[in-house]
Amino acid sequence: YKVKIEQTEGLEEVEKYILFLLAQSKLFVDDKRDGIEDRSIIQLANQSNHHYSKKKVKDAFLHLEERGILTLIGRKPSQHYLSDHF
Repeated sequence: YKVKIEQTEGLEEVEKYILFLLAQSKLFVDDKRDGIEDRSIIQLANQSNHHYSKKKVKDAFLHLEERGILTLIGRKPSQHYLSDHF
């Protein structure tokens, strides 16, 4: 997934960070509902060296969803998954 993420045009660094975390989650869980939740990604992104804000991460989720890269699979708690075509 790392190569695919790097080769996808028009991605901001925060979007690449989100995709990298979701790709790891996808590799290590059998059921997508057991994957990482958005709130955990927001927390990790804020604590990373980049210190991404909550708003920046949420905006990135929306942008990736609009591009069809992510699919929303849960609302409470909010959770996204890499789209099948990605």
